[in-house]
Amino acid sequence: FGAIDTFDEFLETYPEHELAAEAEDIRNTARGEATSLNFALETDETLSPTKRFETMFRLGYHQDAVDYMLNRNLTPENAYLLDMYQIGYLCEDDELTGPAYDMTEPDGTARELHFCEFGK
Repeated sequence: FGAIDTFDEFLETYPEHELAAEAEDIRNTARGEATSLNFALETDETLSPTKRFETMFRLGYHQDAVDYMLNRNLTPENAYLLDMYQIGYLCEDDELTGPAYDMTEPDGTARELHFCEFGK
């Protein structure tokens, strides 16, 4: 919900800005998507473990998603691994323990990642 809050703040602060209409459209789309995703998490017992992880992660419940991922022994798609690397959940360090995840950056750089807190 952080992005939605940021758009709300922008629109409150700069209601006449040339990008206000576009920002409002993006915010409304994001709000609708967040509502749908939250509803799915709360009510859809048929969500696969992978979809449940992805939904939690997309909603910004990163730590909950990581805990769920570990408990279910999931290997997310490359895009999620990249996000987790960029925000500091996964690190490239031979000294770390725990599960390893192969991730490829957009420039083609391949990395073997582990959770940053394992093995410290």
